[in-house]
Amino acid sequence: MLINFRCGNFRSLRDEATLSMVKGETRKHPSHVYDDGGIELLKMAAIFGPNASGKSNIFKALLYSKNIIFKQVERMYLSYYRLEPEYEKRPTLFEYEITVDSEPYRYGFEIMLSEDRIVGEWLYRISIDGDDELVFERVGDNITDSLLSKKEKDALSKKIKTHGGLLVLTLSDLFRDKKGYDTIDEITQILDWFQNKLVIIGVKGTLRSHYDYQQSELEKLGEVLRAFDVGISDIGFTEWIDDLWMNAGHEYGHREKTGSIIISDAATERKNKKKREILVSRQGKNKVEMLRIDESDGTNRLFDLAPILIKDDSDITYVVDELDRSLHPLVVFEFVKWFLEQEYSKPKQLIITTHQILLMDQELLRKDEIWFVEKKEDGHSELFSLDEYNERPDRKIDRSYLDGRYGAIPKIYLRKS
Repeated sequence: MLINFRCGNFRSLRDEATLSMVKGETRKHPSHVYDDGGIELLKMAAIFGPNASGKSNIFKALLYSKNIIFKQVERMYLSYYRLEPEYEKRPTLFEYEITVDSEPYRYGFEIMLSEDRIVGEWLYRISIDGDDELVFERVGDNITDSLLSKKEKDALSKKIKTHGGLLVLTLSDLFRDKKGYDTIDEITQILDWFQNKLVIIGVKGTLRSHYDYQQSELEKLGEVLRAFDVGISDIGFTEWIDDLWMNAGHEYGHREKTGSIIISDAATERKNKKKREILVSRQGKNKVEMLRIDESDGTNRLFDLAPILIKDDSDITYVVDELDRSLHPLVVFEFVKWFLEQEYSKPKQLIITTHQILLMDQELLRKDEIWFVEKKEDGHSELFSLDEYNERPDRKIDRSYLDGRYGAIPKIYLRKS
């Protein structure tokens, strides 16, 4: 689970910003708190702020740092804080505090984005008494201190020089399942957390690949969709072999009712492509079966995000940008309420960015679960928690927010005729 995330010199986040999932002083909603290895962690964080405030830059920092670890995107050379020229020559910081099997770790790295160069990297075992233990530290292309054996250190150092610019965390995967690399195995466990336990969903992202299409899961999916009143009475799935596979930028063309051919003038032939699609039933005067893709944007957003509510087999930290995209305000409210009230067999976390002020309700969220991002006059963004304010438990947070009590609202200058 996520304990803390820190980032600095990334996009509008000039100074070091910290998103903390550690329980604050608030006593309301004790069920929103997990005890993970002696650390009390929150289930939820909701980040609010006006357009262009930088709240999505928190999301992008999480996504971008994960992508660096897995070499999934080109480095964004201009993603340092660009409003002051000296930041081009300063490193960008990404640091995570996490728990892996209830053992806390602190992992981070600094990268010079303008030069595509790793400046430093480190991993510590966190101790509750504050006496953290170093696992390894890297400066430039050299491992300067570590618990690594000589064999491990030499092997990793060779990989660093062979694969310049890659993180030790990334390179540790090359030693997976090899004997005699115990400390590297520990490092690989951290890599596994980023791969399997940190799930990041953008505004057009989907978790549909997380469905296993078993009947029990489809029943849960149907329960979610019926609860949110989208007019679907039943859920199934269909599977077929396509003789023709579209390659024209459209998701599908006309489908023959009795066959399996997708018809398109620009179709490119590709044999034996198996597809699986969710099939929904709509109850009007007659029951009609329709493909998921025929549904509205809002219904498809629920299909995309439903695994957050129904999956109960892993302790995952979900990060969702603009949870409220295409969803009715009451659906957003009830979605979050469902997540917070559900007793999952394994602890899960949900971090969202949103404009939906209905969520600013102390009957729904704790003060330490509400976060704001404010754009300052010089253009840099600041992240802070409602827990910094000494608010009464009965205060209407949404009204106070719109009145400007906490900042992080748009300053609108209407044009006068």
